[in-house]
Amino acid sequence: MEVLDRTAWQAKVKEGIKSVEEKRELEREEKITSRHQRTQPVSTSHTTPATDYTCSKTSCQRSCKSRIGLHI
Repeated sequence: MEVLDRTAWQAKVKEGIKSVEEKRELEREEKITSRHQRTQPVSTSHTTPATDYTCSKTSCQRSCKSRIGLHI
């Protein structure tokens, strides 16, 4: 391809762009398909009941349902 042959150069550029876009689209579709086929792990934070913590102060003997607990 000669440098001065503008139409051939434009055709090569368009061809390259098209092939890159097709490759990117295929990779995107494969990524989406693999993400949908993956089994989702069951989150235990939503399925297990929270542990009750009791406040250590004598003035307050209420149960705390907080996941992080009471740190006094």
